Amino acid sequence: MENKALRRTVADFERVRRAFGPEEVERAVEDAKRREAQEREQKKAKRKFNWGAR
Repeated sequence: MENKALRRTVADFERVRRAFGPEEVERAVEDAKRREAQEREQKKAKRKFNWGAR
């Protein structure tokens, strides 16, 4: 079951690549990775700040 779900996800990703072009998809993925990293850093800084206030 899990393999079928993964194959469907890969097929959907390939459809997106064909529809929008590989460069646009790659750019969107990289942008998302950067945003996620920034959010992790912000959460980490917030936890660190909150911990120091105790």
